[in-house]
Amino acid sequence: MAQFEKLRVLKHRVRIFNAISVIFFSTLLVSCVSGSYIVAGNRRPSISPSSVIIYFEPPEKYETLGSVEASKKGMGTLKRQKRQDKIINKLKDMAAEIGANGVLLSISEDKVIGTSGGAVGGFNTGYYGKYFGGFGSSRIETKRTAEGRAIYVIEEARKAQEGMPTVEAENDLKSKTLKIFDQLKYDGYSINVKKNVNLKQREFDIHEKYFYGNGRREYIIICFSEDPNVLEIGLYLKRNGKIVNNYPTDRGEIAMISFKPKIREKLEVVTTNLLSRTPDSASGCRIIIAFKE
Repeated sequence: MAQFEKLRVLKHRVRIFNAISVIFFSTLLVSCVSGSYIVAGNRRPSISPSSVIIYFEPPEKYETLGSVEASKKGMGTLKRQKRQDKIINKLKDMAAEIGANGVLLSISEDKVIGTSGGAVGGFNTGYYGKYFGGFGSSRIETKRTAEGRAIYVIEEARKAQEGMPTVEAENDLKSKTLKIFDQLKYDGYSINVKKNVNLKQREFDIHEKYFYGNGRREYIIICFSEDPNVLEIGLYLKRNGKIVNNYPTDRGEIAMISFKPKIREKLEVVTTNLLSRTPDSASGCRIIIAFKE
């Protein structure tokens, strides 16, 4: 009977521990990001937070509207990057509220603000300690804070009004380039050709290459531009100066075709800048040819 009584007490303590754990971790997860701003210049009409750009170096021309701050407490329940993303988004919210289209980041750091926890119900002592030793531990509570100057960047405002690509759009395209390379490697492709060409609107490039066919080797050709002014790229294959009808063609911001040649043959890869916001200016275009068995 004594053993059954010990088991009953053990189960009771487990229920208590589970209930405390749910309350404890739920409290951490619902903690929110706090933010504030101070207007120190001419406040402008509020804008969308998606239009706010984070700067690590001062842009060429800007006007200071004030300062912004955001912070979030935590004890490890959120990953560092996830917490940082929430804080950055809060900074953008605060800046947008006073009409700033940029935040010049000055501080982003973690501070230890205390500890919490300890033995829950004495689980790490006594007879049942050998089952629960380890639940009674302290946690370091930190507060991640980011501060910056809320600024109004004249050049970015002009680009937005004229429909031109902003710094954020240019960074997105560079990120897209890295993702394309990473995805090809992840899918098992070997990159065979990497070529950069400069094309004005309606200009084209021809790249001659032998493609080896056995029915098993698959080729993929990708063309795109890192210039956000280029809106559409065209891609197709020619054989002896004539378009190969039995192979695919494509057009778009990123043009991509894949095929499995049955025989070894020499083809011409044609890339053309179909549409650009700056038609008289040459824009850099990338051509990638990769294959896998």
